[in-house]
Amino acid sequence: MSGGARTISFLSGKGGTGKTNVCVNLGVAIQRLGKKVLIIDGDLGLANVEVILGLMPRYTLYDVLYRDMEIRSVVTYGPEGVLIVPGGSGALELSKIDTDRQKILMEQLIDLGDNLDYIFIDGGAGIHQDVLTFALGSDEIIIVMTPEPTSLADAYTLIKAVTLSNAQKEIKIIVNRVKSSIEGEETVDRLNILLERFLRFSVTHLGDIPDDIWVERAVKEQLPFVIRYPFSKASRAVNEIALKLLALEKKGTGFRGFFRNILERISIK
Repeated sequence: MSGGARTISFLSGKGGTGKTNVCVNLGVAIQRLGKKVLIIDGDLGLANVEVILGLMPRYTLYDVLYRDMEIRSVVTYGPEGVLIVPGGSGALELSKIDTDRQKILMEQLIDLGDNLDYIFIDGGAGIHQDVLTFALGSDEIIIVMTPEPTSLADAYTLIKAVTLSNAQKEIKIIVNRVKSSIEGEETVDRLNILLERFLRFSVTHLGDIPDDIWVERAVKEQLPFVIRYPFSKASRAVNEIALKLLALEKKGTGFRGFFRNILERISIK
């Protein structure tokens, strides 16, 4: 049992912030630092992680839930040995899965958790019930946003939804596609002004990723940019964020803690 694995949900207030790309590239960067990383495509039904990586998995979580597949048969190896649990395509919502299938998923994920250091969950965008479920179950939350005012407003709405759920979570922010480090700092400062004024809450600025033409090229080539273009500005920024995340030295609770945190929030009994 991976009692010490850190479960981290990657969220965004809206689509188009580059959340999945950040999640995948950060996972690869941390794996390169000697840690064992598992990425779950938690945006169930959209298969974003597989698209970013150019993977065509034969089986997905849908097969675990509805075709009696073992989850170990669904796990796919990604770049640098990162493990991937594909979400699949089609309408698949955690909140609408019946109780028996929820139990199957819980038990198999706990069994899968052996010898992991990090469990990344690429959640959906917005404040959908599944997004909040993953967020509240995780040890940590990372919100990916951009400097645009609309992204700031959406990030505020998401954070408000999390805090109103009475979850004592530290929320970290990665500002993507910045023109300068100053722009990233100013974006988080503006967000914290709103949060402190209306919610008496603040977030931690984890880092920035610059707007970089090589990121777009890597996406089209369906390869992580930290691998395809390792000397790009974006790759260097992600590597710095990976080191910062590791330096925090937090103890995680693994899948067992993840499900313990959400048992009262979805109908698993």
